Amino acid sequence: MDVAEFTQALRRRWLTFLAALMLVLAAAALSLATQHKVYEATSTFNILPTATGASGGNPLLLLNSFGQIGPVYAEAAGAPDTKALARTKLPAGTALGAISVRTFKDAQLVFKVVARSPTAAGAQASAN
Repeated sequence: MDVAEFTQALRRRWLTFLAALMLVLAAAALSLATQHKVYEATSTFNILPTATGASGGNPLLLLNSFGQIGPVYAEAAGAPDTKALARTKLPAGTALGAISVRTFKDAQLVFKVVARSPTAAGAQASAN
């Protein structure tokens, strides 16, 4: 089928084409109108070792264990107990959004918190 045949078919079936186009546009508009707004906020933080504790005053002795500590902390940040504590820290009337926490490959103690909520204020408060 070349361009001439296509335009001939379109001329013959222009009402069918127009009806299908209107149906698709109406379905797209309906779909967009029924979508719920979801706001997303992120925060990034890092954990730095201190000069006290099991390292005997030398935080550099902890460097070899960062690869194991980071994912454990990220998992703990998404735990139900942590979320329950976070709910108590939110402003009154603000619901905790859906939270995910991830680490970075080359920086195990740098975390990115992503919070999603139906309100912008809820997403921002949850990420912080």
